[in-house]
Amino acid sequence: MVSPELPQVLGNLGLVRSAWASRGWLGRLKRGRIEKASAAPGPKYQLVLPNGRGLQPFEPGLRT
Repeated sequence: MVSPELPQVLGNLGLVRSAWASRGWLGRLKRGRIEKASAAPGPKYQLVLPNGRGLQPFEPGLRT
């Protein structure tokens, strides 16, 4: 049986990991100016279909 404190502990650990991962962004936010982006950043990795071919990015208004 799982103790009732376990989910709370896991949630707190997740919060600490998230805060540690974003420490650089928080420092830049504190020291630097905020610049407005003209668009969302692109994907970090290329999307690949299971057959190995590259997946084309979605274009708004285009239905397939």
